[in-house]
Amino acid sequence: MTHWNKKLALKLALILIPVFLFAILGSYYVGYNEGRFNTHVPEARDIVEGSYIIWNDDTTVYAKNGRTGEIDFTDQNASGVIQSAIDAMASTRRKGEILLKAGTYNITNSIMLRGGGIRLVGEGISQTTLKASKDLQANIIEFVPIDERESFDGLRDLQIWGAARSGGTVGHGIYVSTVLGGLPSDFSIEQVYVRECAQDGMHLENVWGFKIMNCISEHNLGEGLFMKGSRQATIINSFIAYNEGTYGLSIRTGTDNVIVQSCTIYQNMKTGVFIGGAGNVLTSNVIRNNSQATVGGYSGLWLDTSGNHTLVNANVIEGDSQQLYGIYMLSNDNIVTANQIDWNSVQIFNNGTGNIISNNEGQRAH
Repeated sequence: MTHWNKKLALKLALILIPVFLFAILGSYYVGYNEGRFNTHVPEARDIVEGSYIIWNDDTTVYAKNGRTGEIDFTDQNASGVIQSAIDAMASTRRKGEILLKAGTYNITNSIMLRGGGIRLVGEGISQTTLKASKDLQANIIEFVPIDERESFDGLRDLQIWGAARSGGTVGHGIYVSTVLGGLPSDFSIEQVYVRECAQDGMHLENVWGFKIMNCISEHNLGEGLFMKGSRQATIINSFIAYNEGTYGLSIRTGTDNVIVQSCTIYQNMKTGVFIGGAGNVLTSNVIRNNSQATVGGYSGLWLDTSGNHTLVNANVIEGDSQQLYGIYMLSNDNIVTANQIDWNSVQIFNNGTGNIISNNEGQRAH
């Protein structure tokens, strides 16, 4: 084995061994089926299906207890009914799902989750919509546990529509934060469409072991997906586009061992993807035509000074003459291989040390 091959093998091991250990310990797998990546998430124990069922008519919102069949809460205020159902489940420490039937629910106050293993489920991203009132100057859905041992199973099959276009200036679509990290590995956001939020579409801080799958985050005034101080996560088959913040997808300092796979990061106003954490993997993504704010002003992928030991493999990074750099690399000991990098002013800017750049194809914009 040549010296170069030994060096490549060692760097691959340093990057991939933590990822493989995370995959085994996290008890999930990624499989390919009919051209889409699917993730199996273990079902939480003690789940009671349809713990609450919520629906609305023209004027009133109802919450039916899935165990007793009784309507426990009713009001014209959707936020109040949803919050009452959440609080009732949390007070008994009962895990389960709150099913939001098809319809649009006007959200006037943040939906607050403090723990209890509750999952909010809609009937589809085009069927169930939580729409922020123009007067809501706060996060639409917020999970900040009082007790770090508490869990939040996640969100699925719904749309979150912010108030950015109707005068809202404050508030993320989904805000999840813990003090010390450690949310369980079955925490997930699946098939959720977040749009037009006054700040980030999804904002996660100090959250470990989460999964975001088959989601859309677009037309937000902040970033499409922001992660800070988070670890051991997977972002799969999601679409992050037309966001107006500094980055479409940002993996900030302290966010390590994240896999971003089969996602599309498209036409964000500034840089498409920012990586400031270590040991992350980007594979089989399309990063295309970002830097919409300024032709030649921003990059497709930015590896910052602390974004070391990153594997960038088998991605398509196309500028359509918009992006300044396909990859702007300030960090060290990365592997950039087998990517198709086309139509950027500069394909790769490498200002780090120990980086291995090989077998990339493409042509420079003219």
